[in-house]
Amino acid sequence: MVTQITIDSIVVIGQQILNSGQKCSSIDHLIKGERKDQKINDDYNKIIFYNVSSDIKTVVIDCMHDTIESITVYGTLNVTPRQLYLKYNNFRETYSVHDDLYFYFFNYDKNDAKYSISFFEPNHRKINVEQDNERLYNIQINW
Repeated sequence: MVTQITIDSIVVIGQQILNSGQKCSSIDHLIKGERKDQKINDDYNKIIFYNVSSDIKTVVIDCMHDTIESITVYGTLNVTPRQLYLKYNNFRETYSVHDDLYFYFFNYDKNDAKYSISFFEPNHRKINVEQDNERLYNIQINW
C-alpha cells in the first residue's frame, strides 16, 4: 500500500502497474483512500483518491479504455528534483506561458523504464534540477 512517495516507491509503483497490465481495475490493491470515480466520456475516466495518507493528500489516475495512462500524486512527497536527476540522469524542462509554470520531465525517452516521470514547480520559478533538494508537492508517472 502506498503511503508516501520516495524515489524507490516510484519504481515500485511503476513496476506494479506494469505487472498488472496497466488495468485501472487493479489499482485498489495499491492505493487506499476516499475513492471517487469521474467519467469524462465513454473512453476516458479518472479515479481520484483523497486523504491517502498523512503525506499524500490526493492521487489522480487517468484511465483510457480501462488502461492506466498516468498517476498524479499531490502532497508532501519524500522525493526531490536532485534525486530524480541522479536516478534518471536525463531530463528536460518546459515553460508553460498559459500556466506560468515550469514543468520537468525525467526518463521522457523511456530508456530506463517503461514510464516517464514529471512534476511542475508550483512557485512559478525555474529550479536547478541537478542541485535542488526541496521536497516535491506533485509528481506524475506516465505510461
